[in-house]
Amino acid sequence: VSVPRSLAWCGLKDNLNGCYQPAHSKHTNPARESKSPVLTMGMVHSWAQTLNLNPLPALRQPITSEVIAGQPPVIAYTNPASTQKYATNIGGTNISLMAIPVAYKWEWGDGDKTTTHTPGAKYPHETITHAYQPAKRRQIKLTVTYDAYLSIAASPYRLLPFTLQTNSVSTPFKVLKVGIVLTDNTEKQPHH
Repeated sequence: VSVPRSLAWCGLKDNLNGCYQPAHSKHTNPARESKSPVLTMGMVHSWAQTLNLNPLPALRQPITSEVIAGQPPVIAYTNPASTQKYATNIGGTNISLMAIPVAYKWEWGDGDKTTTHTPGAKYPHETITHAYQPAKRRQIKLTVTYDAYLSIAASPYRLLPFTLQTNSVSTPFKVLKVGIVLTDNTEKQPHH
C-alpha cells in the first residue's frame, strides 16, 4: 500500500507533536467555526487506542511439546503481513484508520530478543530462528508494531504520529538435552 508520509493535515484542529498547523484566514468567522464539527488528533489517538487489532499469531516449528536444545534451532514465524482497516464517525466527521505491520519483536522466553521487519517463514524458507538451552518451559512472545494511517472524509491516507501494537504468544514447549553416552556394558546386553 502506497500512502503519503506527510504529516501536514487538513481537518484536524490541534497541533499534536507539530503534526498540524491550522491555516488562519482574515475571512474566518469565529462564531461559525465554533459550531462546525471538531476533530482533534487527541480524539483520533483515543479512538485508535480502543481498537482491537487482530493480533498476528506467534507460530513455531517444530510444533511438538518438546524440542531439542541447541541445533537445529526453533523456527519462529507469523502470518504474512496484512493491512487492517477501521472506520468511525467522530465529532460529525467520518474517518478511517489503516494499520500496517512494520516491525516484529520476538521474545524467546530465555532473556533473548530479536526484532525483524518481516514475519518470517516456515521450513525450508525460515529466516527467524533461535537455539535454546535446556529448560522446563519456554514460550515465544510476539509484539507486532503497526504504522497507523488516517483518512478524513475519504481523503488520501496519511501517516499518524503514533504507532499501534498487538501481542501474542506461542504454545509452550519443553527444551530437552539429548546426548549419547558410550559405556562398556551396552554391548553385553541382549539384542545389542
